[in-house]
Amino acid sequence: GLEGGLSFFDISEPCEPKLFSEGLTDVMRETHSIGFSHIDGAWAVTNHIDWPAFSGGIMFWDISDITAPKVVSTLLMPGFGYPDSYARVTMSVFWQAPYVYVAGADNGIYVIDATDPTSPEVVHQHVFEPVMRTGQVQAIGNLLVVTAMEGPRTVLMDISDPAFPQPIPGGDYLARDAAGEPREAYFTNTYGQYIYYARKEQGGGLMIYDISNPEEPTFRSDYVSDGNGGYVFVKEDIAYVGESNFAALYDVSDLDNITEITRLTLE
Repeated sequence: GLEGGLSFFDISEPCEPKLFSEGLTDVMRETHSIGFSHIDGAWAVTNHIDWPAFSGGIMFWDISDITAPKVVSTLLMPGFGYPDSYARVTMSVFWQAPYVYVAGADNGIYVIDATDPTSPEVVHQHVFEPVMRTGQVQAIGNLLVVTAMEGPRTVLMDISDPAFPQPIPGGDYLARDAAGEPREAYFTNTYGQYIYYARKEQGGGLMIYDISNPEEPTFRSDYVSDGNGGYVFVKEDIAYVGESNFAALYDVSDLDNITEITRLTLE
């Protein structure tokens, strides 16, 4: 295995970040997102893999002492399989205490009771029909947003019973561009009432859907770049998008007129 872990940086001077602390482990899988909880301490949850057995799931960290992050437990996901790094592995996590939602690629969504992070347990698994390669999962109150890894599909789910997500009627759809064509996104992020898709097919950029009515999600806007979308993060009026060969910052204050602010060249 390869050694990985959690690193914390001091960003009081944003242009001169300094490594503050790190915790290392040789059983950490690529982590597309990190879940946090501050109930009875400070905790983080990441993806996990056991070498060389190729089983895996999620890993809980105690970060109460920020100078010394440490692993306190691991939990295997049923059906986890490697070395295919897309088909039956854990892709992302979201912690809406006490439950952790895990996107498990073709295995669907797992719900974990993490009331005690040192002894978490799987309480439910939802497999989509037809199979959906789940990549991103985000819980927002009673809404669970699930999007495909390298695909156009989205499923909005009701988690008013948080342990048993239920698909919302009308909330299972394919993300489409302005011309109505389904387009793959590598990854997504939900911000406010919108899902932002990092478009990766026939140009990069963004596709944006309004999910204020989860029974009737609607196309809101898109922007096509000459990149190949990877990940997207949105803060206030700026979307930060990894476009494979470059990074781009987009002004999304007016969704009817998205503009590129600048590009960042990556080493």
